[in-house]
Amino acid sequence: MRAPNGASPEQSLQQARASRSVSLDVARVAHVARECRGTSVSLPIVLVPHPHVRVDPKVLAGSPYVVGSRVPVRRLFGFYRNGATLETLLKRYPQLGPAKVMDALAFALDNPEVMDADIAREQNLLQKSGAKPSLGATALKQIPLPFDPDTK
Repeated sequence: MRAPNGASPEQSLQQARASRSVSLDVARVAHVARECRGTSVSLPIVLVPHPHVRVDPKVLAGSPYVVGSRVPVRRLFGFYRNGATLETLLKRYPQLGPAKVMDALAFALDNPEVMDADIAREQNLLQKSGAKPSLGATALKQIPLPFDPDTK
């Protein structure tokens, strides 16, 4: 007998288990995010504003992000700090363009207190949710990609 979507009963059961597992993980992270939202620590004041970086409490929970995208500055800065070149960042984020990537890196270097607090807040949230730490906050080396100049 087939399910209404045409899948066998075994396939339907596997799909249900997979979606349940994903929904439980999403629910756990959402619950931790709601808990942290009530006790959230605001970031320090931005001392040097930049034209391509915004800080909006309604977007990415107040983390600095690149205008016109949802790319957090901490992500670009983390890759850069761990050895990624500007060319690699532009290949990873072609939608941003060189001006936005360089401005985001300049923002991170001009506002170290904001970046440190944002990275610490992200690590705290990840630790509470039980997720692995992000690459941007650890001392791991940049993963070589096929378009990296060092891998030719």
